Amino acid sequence: LGLTSYRALQSHFIKQLSDHVTAKGRHIAVWNEAICAEGTDLDIMKQTGATVYCWTYSPSAASACAKAAELKMNNIFTPWGPYYINRKQSTNPGEPAGAGDGTDTVEIHSDALNADDVVLIHDDLIATGGTAAAIERLVRRFGVTKIYVSFIIEIEELEGRRLFSPDVEVQSIIKV
Repeated sequence: LGLTSYRALQSHFIKQLSDHVTAKGRHIAVWNEAICAEGTDLDIMKQTGATVYCWTYSPSAASACAKAAELKMNNIFTPWGPYYINRKQSTNPGEPAGAGDGTDTVEIHSDALNADDVVLIHDDLIATGGTAAAIERLVRRFGVTKIYVSFIIEIEELEGRRLFSPDVEVQSIIKV
């Protein structure tokens, strides 16, 4: 393919995933890194027709929305606070520890949720389900109204969805 960065490879992968999902009558969504990170193939990303969730990264969610609009891609402004992403996103010492730093600790700010909230826990892949189930247990402590869990890809033979409480609706787009 003659690619020069992992971001270019990511762009090609997202395009292939988009083609597969579109053939099934669905539509993909990506985080703004897919269009804002250095090395991204913007021509390929435009072809995906993806909706871009603009949270933070380059250099702000608002600028990511502007870039998506410039590329004529639908976008949703999703600034990070008070939302929680369970993977550590940087080496900033003020960020809560999470699964992304090599530990099994999952944390959330004590004022992040309340009893009126409806929560969607989303990840790209469910294998054994351990991380997402730990997040569900953590979120449940806040007494939220409802919890939904969604994944792009589910490895069914590993039966990860069995770890979720019976009242949690679990959805996946692609089952392998």
